[in-house]
Amino acid sequence: MISYLKAPKVIVGAGGAAWWVLEGFTRNSIAIDGFIVTQELPLKTTCGLSVYTPSTWESLPNNRSEYIAIIGIMNPDIDIDKIAATLRAGGWMHVMTFSQYATGLLKETGMNVCMLDPTVVLSNMDGLAQVREFLSDEESKTCLDYFTTYVQTFADKDTGITPNPYFPPGIPKWKPNLRVLDCGAFDGDTLRQATDNGYSIESAICFEPDSANFKRLSSNIQDKENHIGLPLAVGESTSVLQFNAQSSSGSQIVSEGGIAIQCVSIDEAFPNWNPNLIKMDIEGSEISALKGAEQAIRQSRPDLAISIYHKPTDIWFIPIWLRAILGENTRFYLRRHSRAIADTVLYVFPN
Repeated sequence: MISYLKAPKVIVGAGGAAWWVLEGFTRNSIAIDGFIVTQELPLKTTCGLSVYTPSTWESLPNNRSEYIAIIGIMNPDIDIDKIAATLRAGGWMHVMTFSQYATGLLKETGMNVCMLDPTVVLSNMDGLAQVREFLSDEESKTCLDYFTTYVQTFADKDTGITPNPYFPPGIPKWKPNLRVLDCGAFDGDTLRQATDNGYSIESAICFEPDSANFKRLSSNIQDKENHIGLPLAVGESTSVLQFNAQSSSGSQIVSEGGIAIQCVSIDEAFPNWNPNLIKMDIEGSEISALKGAEQAIRQSRPDLAISIYHKPTDIWFIPIWLRAILGENTRFYLRRHSRAIADTVLYVFPN
């Protein structure tokens, strides 16, 4: 029987979730030999590790039959069963999902490789109980319960995945004419979804510091009136930061080893812009960016859609912080839009 700890390991998939899936392995000092994909791609490295395509699988340090291939793809629209079948046909004998691997390792060694350190997630049980109490519907409470259980046990289920991120069924609607600050705009996909869901965009400021993503964003909004794209990051203050560009939805601020980018505070850069919707999916910089937008949130009281799955304190810190600013009558909803706990989004509606 293969050892979950001792067998060599690769992660399947090199997209936006790659750095996040890698977090638990890094925290536990478990070596990963690289990322593998089933199609030829120009991408050579990500997160400091090599990306191996079918034509380069042979250059891995071990025979592929010896590896555990851990599927780290969280997007529910991607058929991971098909990917697993392709890998097995290509000689990968031990293919499993991240949740399956993490469960096996936990049973074998007691080691927890969750993307979020469970001891930190659960370090504020009073805060988690407080958040659960003020969430506005039972689906949100179930989502929170699933989140806190998953980080401990990896009990995964696809039945709790809610479709249509940022515009899901079962929660209040945004204001019909949007003045949106889109932080982590990628290629403008959220703005397209807004239009597809019947919203009119009065004005939009889109922040996207990844240069490849920004080029696509600029192309997609160039004929849109009152849409501004900015190749900037957002944070607590205006400064120059290090950035790891992945040319995907997973680009992020890093402490060292990245490229220098300009970061701005929303309050400093757009003090009187008066948004009625703020969306943030910025790979772990959400708390910093929210603090940099505190005055805008206090004065304009916009609706918000905030990713709260990137950092282990986000799940309780962000809702408590926002409630302290916006008041006890604010409505909070929690929905999960991908596998495991990926794309868990907090939806906020001030009264």
